[in-house]
Amino acid sequence: KDCEKAMELCFSKSDNSTLNIGLGIIDWVKSHFPKNSIKNGNKLAEYLNRKAVEIGGEYPSKRFLNAAIELNPDYAEAYCNRGNSMENNWQSNYDDIKQRYREAIIDFSMAIKINPKYAEAYIGRGRAKYNIEHYKSALKDFQKAIKLNPIVEFDCVYVWIFEVMGEMKMKLCEYKGAIAYYTKAIQLDPDCYQFYNNRGKAKTGLKDYLGAVSDFDKSIELEADSHTYWRRGIVKGKLNDVNGALDDYRKATKLDLGYELDYFDILIGSIPYFDAAIKLNPEDAEAYYYRAEGKCCPNLYIKQDIRENNLREALIDYGKAIKIDPKYAAAYIGRAEVRYKLLDYKSGFNDFKKAIKLNHQYAIEFKYSHRMFYYKTGLLKKDCYGAIADFDKAIEIDSDPDACWPCNDVYRARGNAKMDLKDYLGALNDYNRAIELEGIKPSNWYWDRGIVKEKLNDKKGALEDYKKAGEHEFYKEEYARKITQLKTDL
Repeated sequence: KDCEKAMELCFSKSDNSTLNIGLGIIDWVKSHFPKNSIKNGNKLAEYLNRKAVEIGGEYPSKRFLNAAIELNPDYAEAYCNRGNSMENNWQSNYDDIKQRYREAIIDFSMAIKINPKYAEAYIGRGRAKYNIEHYKSALKDFQKAIKLNPIVEFDCVYVWIFEVMGEMKMKLCEYKGAIAYYTKAIQLDPDCYQFYNNRGKAKTGLKDYLGAVSDFDKSIELEADSHTYWRRGIVKGKLNDVNGALDDYRKATKLDLGYELDYFDILIGSIPYFDAAIKLNPEDAEAYYYRAEGKCCPNLYIKQDIRENNLREALIDYGKAIKIDPKYAAAYIGRAEVRYKLLDYKSGFNDFKKAIKLNHQYAIEFKYSHRMFYYKTGLLKKDCYGAIADFDKAIEIDSDPDACWPCNDVYRARGNAKMDLKDYLGALNDYNRAIELEGIKPSNWYWDRGIVKEKLNDKKGALEDYKKAGEHEFYKEEYARKITQLKTDL
């Protein structure tokens, strides 16, 4: 009883030195047990097993469980817990992670040998085999666990098991089996978008494209995901729904720019298809729209004059799409972007306004274009006061520093206009704000602020900014000249 109390005190602490004292007490007790005192040995083993689970962590857990198994070599639960400890805790000296799983498999197997109906041990062994890619053997263990312990209601462990079994079937190219397991996972958790996405992939493998589209639709309904849009686009292409496929590729690209280059390649490659579609049906608004999108795609292999000509052809195609369908909001957006690229900001601004009236989902693009309009018109104005008024409007629209296009360029441009008007304090405030917002600080921004500080007789501050600008090769000579001049003045 004294030993039990001492161990309880030791194991209630979390530091290793106190835990080691507790383990030392256990070693002393074990050495003083009569060899035939099975009852006391089993009782202590149960105590150690319980404490291992309570304390957690691989180092103490494994030592407790080793001692428990030594006291009771037929203790299935201790083997199972040691297998879980080996598998689930990652603070280890093992260089080879697979070795950890192999050792866990030995413990789970021992637990099963002692108790062949131990469902949790089958689950643990199946999980370890899955992690070392022994898929067929892992599937058998999971199937055995389900047979021993049938599911009657939602259970997060079994949801995970069905998902993993579906994944393993996919890797084995056994698509029918994968669909069956993903369906069981959906029955237990119908609100998980990933299960529908995975089942859609399995149906794609069986060439059940309509079924795959249905699953991808449900996945997107639960959570719009770029990968799902892209996969649905691929399947729609298989069904010859080219417009639907391109629309999905576009949505995927908006959510994840990693798809952008692939999307551009697909659009450029689709231009001959839309040429043929327009010949067959000159009133096909979508064909004009997507042909315009293809012509707008960046292409490093064409000259600037050809690039500009493509943009003008795209402008015509967007116009034809709008003429056929005056409520085609996406076509207005496309035409606005082309007009901005061709420096026709006013017409582009009007197209964005029209798009936002037709479809409010373009609110973010509209805010961006609205600000861009005032910024660009401000840059084109020779009248500094008029330019500053436009920059003021651009900043008022959206001054959020986390916006898709922060206002740093606008602040700098307004600072330049104020410099021309000799409003040095106003210019300094704008340059400060521009530099504060910008992540990577362009050297010329520091140089401009240095000039303003020098005008305001802050020569020390000017010198610091010139020094930062001088880190760039372009300003090295100028910085050397300035440092000589300002140090003499100081």
